[in-house]
Amino acid sequence: MQQKQFAKHLFKSMLRIAFAFSCILLFASLAFGQTDENPPLKLTISLEKDTFCLNEMIKVKAEMQNVTSDKIAIDKNSIWYSHSSQYITFPKSERQIEANKKNRRGRGFGSASMRSSTSIGDDGPGYVGDYLILDANQKFEDASSFDGKLNFAETATYTFYIRYGQFGRDSFEGIKVWRGVVRSNKVTFKIVACEASIRK
Repeated sequence: MQQKQFAKHLFKSMLRIAFAFSCILLFASLAFGQTDENPPLKLTISLEKDTFCLNEMIKVKAEMQNVTSDKIAIDKNSIWYSHSSQYITFPKSERQIEANKKNRRGRGFGSASMRSSTSIGDDGPGYVGDYLILDANQKFEDASSFDGKLNFAETATYTFYIRYGQFGRDSFEGIKVWRGVVRSNKVTFKIVACEASIRK
């Protein structure tokens, strides 16, 4: 009798878990819009150089291209919806290498860290986008500067990319606004100590 009650209770619990998981998946699909593996937009970023001084402003150029044969509307602000960076540092001396080994930090290698930030183009309450219609294969270019002191505070090698994110508006002047996330290519650069260029 007890075994039957336990099995019944377990079955109900599993149903609740399955239902909750399904709701999470449904909410995610609604919240983040399209998740096509081949989105109709291509986002490409580039840098003016591959080495920057500590605390230097870093200018990132972005190019959004409509890779379809139809017109598509985009939100220009949302090109900078979020950005992510990852860096790896390396020990600077034999003493530091030995200390890392002693503290079981790998085989004397440095440390790695990753940060992601939603910054520009957040389409929350009261947000007003800056929409643009792209013809077939048309490109739109933009640029934004990131404060090295806030975003790249370590002397290290960084990998960086941005995301376009638009989840609100469906159309602009009768043209479909694509909803979803487009991730750019990754760029790699170094932050080094340049005493004469460091901003106080």
